[in-house]
Amino acid sequence: MKIIKSSLPENSQTRNFLPAGYVEAYSVIVPEHSQLTPDNILVASWTDFPKWLQMLFKLRDRFVKPFGLKAGSSEKNFGQKF
Repeated sequence: MKIIKSSLPENSQTRNFLPAGYVEAYSVIVPEHSQLTPDNILVASWTDFPKWLQMLFKLRDRFVKPFGLKAGSSEKNFGQKF
């Protein structure tokens, strides 16, 4: 699965609310015979962080550990694949 930034589709319901201060649109490319559902894609887009961001979370965890702070539970599952 690959997520790429794209332009807002012409038939998007979001166009009913334009002009807006900020608009983003993304496309998801999945293999032809994939078992992915729209729910899987939504979860993956919020939980499958790039490697550089995973490293920043780990670095942050090391800095805050001496103060007794822990990472949130959502960050412990980063990098999961569907």
